Amino acid sequence: GEEERGRMGTDEYRAFFSGIEDEEDYKTLISILGEFSASSGIPLEEIMAFGEMANDIGLLREAGWGVCLLNGSEISKSMADVITEYPCTEDGLGKYLEDHWLKPPQITELRQRFVRLLQKLNCYCDLEVAHPDEPVPVRNPAPEDLARKITDAHSEWVILIPSQDTLITLSRGDLYMSVYHPSEFLLRLLSPLAASEGLFFWQPPSSAP
Repeated sequence: GEEERGRMGTDEYRAFFSGIEDEEDYKTLISILGEFSASSGIPLEEIMAFGEMANDIGLLREAGWGVCLLNGSEISKSMADVITEYPCTEDGLGKYLEDHWLKPPQITELRQRFVRLLQKLNCYCDLEVAHPDEPVPVRNPAPEDLARKITDAHSEWVILIPSQDTLITLSRGDLYMSVYHPSEFLLRLLSPLAASEGLFFWQPPSSAP
């Protein structure tokens, strides 16, 4: 099988693609799921599994959250916790993941982590927070005012850090904040601040020769 790692919202994920297609070999998938849980340290109840055929029934039953694609077999659907709105041929898996993470309570929890990150950053730097429709920024807003603004998942904000000549943007529906022109000071600061909230700071590889 193949393994993929990454992050979605606030959480790190590890995905394993078994490549097993034999409908009689569902016990092998259960064994693989247990091995994956043991090697990764992720409890079974925190693992989400996707499947659609009869060989996936054990996987869907044993995982903490079993998701069956709309085009799945009836027995697979009966073992799943939820059935997607779209079939595999219409990217049912991807659409389910996006829908799952872009709605409360997940998106609310993510925005709350963003708030705490910005509040911690405000202890080191002055912040100016502005909405695209309100060109006059608010300098160092009160913690409760900042929380009210940022936790609204349907809003978008621009955060200026004048002393560092840096801009941070948070767009509607995004699972991340973008940092433009970060200073060396901010590069050293953002990683530990993000980690303290279960987030991470990713810097793309330099395009310089």
